[in-house]
Amino acid sequence: MSDPSAAQVRHAVTSIGGGQVPDTALQDLMIGVGEAVSNARQHGCPPVTTRISAGSGRILVDVHDTGPGPADPLAGLVPLWARSGRQGGGLWLIHMLDLDTALIRSRDGFTVRLAAGHSA
Repeated sequence: MSDPSAAQVRHAVTSIGGGQVPDTALQDLMIGVGEAVSNARQHGCPPVTTRISAGSGRILVDVHDTGPGPADPLAGLVPLWARSGRQGGGLWLIHMLDLDTALIRSRDGFTVRLAAGHSA
């Protein structure tokens, strides 16, 4: 999907991933992708794209924008109240969910990769 809203991505995750992982994992993933898409739209550079794949009891979602990602290497790893700045709350929330999370910088932008379920 290109330039989706958080609601559109959550709907797609539910449609594609329903029955693939336990309901609690799907709920965590919906919270995580909502935060990732909102962050990309607010702090990243367009276009924001998402890629969702599911199978063998696992759902993988990539949320990508063409920006550099957070300047602070601790963004999302240190609780918001312990930081001098006010950004990073969404990434911190994502890290608190029961998801496999990767923050990936590349020449073409920044990707938040979220996975729920077990590895195949």
